[in-house]
Amino acid sequence: MQTYQDAINALLNESVMLPPELITQTQNFIEEHKQMGYTTKEEFVRDAIRFRLTWLKGDNQCLEIPKDQFEKLNEA
Repeated sequence: MQTYQDAINALLNESVMLPPELITQTQNFIEEHKQMGYTTKEEFVRDAIRFRLTWLKGDNQCLEIPKDQFEKLNEA
C-alpha cells in the first residue's frame, strides 16, 4: 500500500516542469492535429522524448526528398 509521502515523492521525482508557453503550444498542436492521434500532452511528450532519444543515439536514417513526394508517401 502506498503512503501519502510515497505518492508525493513519486510525483516530485517523476514530474517534469515545462514553461507555460510550451504547454500551451503542445495543447494547441494536439488540438489542431487530431489526425495524428495524440489525445493528451503527456502522450505527445512521451513520443517526443522517444523520438529525440532515437535521433541522438543515431538509430535513424535521414533521406532528403521533395515535400510533395513526402506528402504522397505519408498519405499512403
